[in-house]
Amino acid sequence: MSVAEAIARVSAIQSQIAALAPAPPVTTTPAQSFGSVLDGQTSIEGSGQTTYGTGTSLGEPSQYDDLIKQAADEAGVPPALVKAVAKAESGFDPRSTSPVGAQGLMQLMPGTASGLGVTDPYDPLQSLRGGAKYLRQQLDRFGGDYSKAIAAYNAGPGAVQKYGGIPPYAETQAYVPRVMGYFQEFGGATGGTGRTSALGVESIDPGRMVSLAGGGSIGATVVQKGLQHLGTPYVWGGTKPSGFDCSGLTQYLYAQEGVQIPRVSQDQFRAGRSVPANQMQPGDLVFFQKNGDVHHVGIYMGGGKFLHSPHTGDVVKISSLSEPYYRAQFAGARRYA
Repeated sequence: MSVAEAIARVSAIQSQIAALAPAPPVTTTPAQSFGSVLDGQTSIEGSGQTTYGTGTSLGEPSQYDDLIKQAADEAGVPPALVKAVAKAESGFDPRSTSPVGAQGLMQLMPGTASGLGVTDPYDPLQSLRGGAKYLRQQLDRFGGDYSKAIAAYNAGPGAVQKYGGIPPYAETQAYVPRVMGYFQEFGGATGGTGRTSALGVESIDPGRMVSLAGGGSIGATVVQKGLQHLGTPYVWGGTKPSGFDCSGLTQYLYAQEGVQIPRVSQDQFRAGRSVPANQMQPGDLVFFQKNGDVHHVGIYMGGGKFLHSPHTGDVVKISSLSEPYYRAQFAGARRYA
């Protein structure tokens, strides 16, 4: 898909953020650690396989839903993800051919299709099987990171590896949040690592994520609008949609709702009301410290996930509080509305 096509599609199609059920309260005792609270929210022990949000409803039906589910189940990926890519790539047109030669529902290049065992890229089931298999490969390659896997589908895994995340290509920067929006629209869960370990896996449960269907709370709206900036590049000192640093993103999103918070993360940490880990709600800010100094901030989404702009060379994305780096440096949460 060319840059021109991507721009045309972005202007024609606005990514929809689907309704996800509110996060249920997590009960705990004072003796529980922050880590055990997170484990109760996000982990499934001993399953032996990586699990993702199922996305079984698939939103508005398409004539290929049965084939999508078949191909996705065979590859072990969410049907909602396969459908999201098919919509972004071809608009569900099995005869689609791009100016650069990508073919079929999943817009596979001939060489890629051949390597995936696809002999007829215009056959809907073959195309869906090939695309689903390729998504599975990228999820495995990038540790279950949805944004990286989707970026690799568009720009190639080499580019994602080179830049350590979504490459700074206009087409890919627009493509990733668009596919993520479709993924949510079709019943998939937002973000997550889905990493397999010897002890078990993390799963992404849509029922534990924030409700984004016109909820009345400021926090829910902050999360909803924040998702629109997925893929925005990190810019040190950035406070605008052209580029954010971590505290610039949080300040900007709250300002859109008429809530003024300090500019830098240390001051944001001092403001607002302290929130215990087991009582965090979508829209609360989560903070991280090293050697006693607060150095990073993100926006809690529910289910142990948060939205943030991490560092130079990265982009606005979703991460898990249970990742070792963030788990070890968690400093607390604050509420501003």
